[in-house]
Amino acid sequence: MDQIKIRKSWSNPAFSDNMAKNILGLVGLVMVVSMTKFIKFGFVGIINTAVTISSYAFFIYIAGMNYMLANIIAYVLGMVNSFIWNKKWVFQIKESYFTVYVKFLAVNMLMLGINSLGLFILVNILHFHKLVSQLAVVGLGMVLNFFLTSTWAFAQKQYSSADK
Repeated sequence: MDQIKIRKSWSNPAFSDNMAKNILGLVGLVMVVSMTKFIKFGFVGIINTAVTISSYAFFIYIAGMNYMLANIIAYVLGMVNSFIWNKKWVFQIKESYFTVYVKFLAVNMLMLGINSLGLFILVNILHFHKLVSQLAVVGLGMVLNFFLTSTWAFAQKQYSSADK
């Protein structure tokens, strides 16, 4: 008898409409929260890009540094700026600096490797301009960086009601 009631409730248009609205509302809320974080992450990314690109340009054009060494130093400067802004403003993480920073550092070392490889290919193999190449690899890396940063480095621990 209970199975018949359950089947009837699923086929009931009012029940189905309410359930669909609740599910869509929840999905919408998750998307808004994620989109807000992505927009904030993008804003921080613009600041980081400005720090990285201006440092990179300074090191190669004014200081006369090798472009790969300039890339590493400029990336680290942008990374420090990114960590501070992302921890405090975008993801608002309360965990210890050490735990979060180790994960953040791992993500960014991976991204630095991808960035450097892309830069090397664009400059040495495809003979693109150094600054244009840097802009291209930074832009392409932003989406992967957001995914890894938000899902792992700055992922919030989920607590059950029993843990509180």
